[in-house]
Amino acid sequence: MHRRFSGLLFTRTTTRCVSRSQAIFQRPIATCAGRLLSTFSGGATRSEVEGQVNVFRGNLTTAANFNQRDTQRSLLTDNGPTRSLEQKKLRDVQQRTTCSRPDSLRDNIVFQLVDVQESSHECGDLLVYGVMTSGNSVLATITGFKPYIYAYPNSISGDYWDVEALKAHLRELGLSGSDIDISVVLDEQNMQGTDRLLKLTFSGTNALLGSKKLLEDAGLYTFVNPQTDAVTRFLADHQLPGMGGWIECPAETYALTGTSDQVSRCQIELTIPHNALNASDSRIPDAPLRILYFDIESMTREDPKKPGKFISESLQDPVIQISNIVSHPGTKDPFLRVIFTVGSCDPIEGAYVQSYTSEREMLVAWQEFIHDIDPDVMTGWNILNFDLDYLITRSRQLGFDLRLGRLKAGPPTSSEPQTWYSLKYKDWMGRTVAIPGRVVLDMFRHFACNHDKFRLRSYGLGNVAAKLLCDEPETLKGDVAYSDIPKLQAGPDADSSTRRELAAYCLQDSYIPLVLQQKYRILEEYIEMGKTKRMLFRHMIYRKRPVEKLTKST
Repeated sequence: MHRRFSGLLFTRTTTRCVSRSQAIFQRPIATCAGRLLSTFSGGATRSEVEGQVNVFRGNLTTAANFNQRDTQRSLLTDNGPTRSLEQKKLRDVQQRTTCSRPDSLRDNIVFQLVDVQESSHECGDLLVYGVMTSGNSVLATITGFKPYIYAYPNSISGDYWDVEALKAHLRELGLSGSDIDISVVLDEQNMQGTDRLLKLTFSGTNALLGSKKLLEDAGLYTFVNPQTDAVTRFLADHQLPGMGGWIECPAETYALTGTSDQVSRCQIELTIPHNALNASDSRIPDAPLRILYFDIESMTREDPKKPGKFISESLQDPVIQISNIVSHPGTKDPFLRVIFTVGSCDPIEGAYVQSYTSEREMLVAWQEFIHDIDPDVMTGWNILNFDLDYLITRSRQLGFDLRLGRLKAGPPTSSEPQTWYSLKYKDWMGRTVAIPGRVVLDMFRHFACNHDKFRLRSYGLGNVAAKLLCDEPETLKGDVAYSDIPKLQAGPDADSSTRRELAAYCLQDSYIPLVLQQKYRILEEYIEMGKTKRMLFRHMIYRKRPVEKLTKST
């Protein structure tokens, strides 16, 4: 009898500027008098927002300043990250629940799928990341699946042996015979001649991508659904769910990886043949996924070309703070709040304050924090166009590569241009950042791409909070203008107390997306879509055409 183990179900240069013409990149600001300005793209009017702020002025003061009572329970002194004895150490709080080792001969490992990546090796393995109901993380390496594509030959007729002639021609194009296998899946005679459909199977994803380009350039084939990637075909062929679905690795079918040989930061690693995986019971409650909400603050300066306007450019303006809030789906309160600062910062009740002497030291520490907290989902407001892209550029400027993925020796995190679509902005060029093993959810993109539902004039964070969260005063934007940031961080009167004011503002920009997630159940919506359509998150969002379910290939 197989069991479920130990009662656990194993079952670019970025520019941020105060300008109406670049509103889509921007976040709203607030004046020092406490009056929230409308977002630069023409959101709520000044009078509309001022009215809401006046109603909740007392609550806003509490939310923005995080109240400095009970300093004896502070989480940090001005001298560095020295925490109170009453508090658990940050590393202890942020790490996942300890997981004992399963028995591969007796235990079925069941986990909720988070992400699937193609291995960078030529073997063509797939890396499936997930989380068990206990909250423990899993990496399953899938072996034996060969990516393939269907194609109609453009210049072939006659009998089956022409396939061998094609193989010879492919070798002349520089394709090794071991990299590709060709089989006939449809061979019919009609009035126009022979209607032949071929299946081209490759040794790995790299071989498929390189070969397809050569074949297209040579004009040999007309491909069927050429945009379908290996991961999508794998999920469809094996009748497995997509993001949020439950996967079972039956006992006696997988091999556990030794702790010293693990290649990822997941707690359990295993290797299993592609035909041994099963879809598990879809009624299992969702696992306690870890969601990280984060936001950065960067130094600003007056635009020399536009006096009175303040800008922030990633090639020269440093990151000075990073706020982080961690929670589980469906829970009201986050279980961890952490703010990273350059320079000392007064304690903030309910948050860990981690202060550093330099930007580089802070970014390295934040990268380690990501590795330790091991989030399944990284989210925030406009994080693709601004925060992540900015962090990547700054780390390169400081001489190191930011690595936020789950593989220990994974590639540096990079930002690439991407065209995305919404009813509000139509086709629009932005950025995309892939972090292997993690879902990257940009709340700004979600709301903008669902303009038919929300119908807002502006999707700046301040306007979204004012319009959609007007009954929750703690979500009204705080009281820091871009022009005030240099004064609070490094001005003549700057000290740990002024940097605390900036930190409270930064933390609020992480908190508002959390409230939006709770109210609209955004992640849960994508999980349900992933289960039913067998799609990963990266295939569901930011696309112009509605997603379609891919059925098993025949």
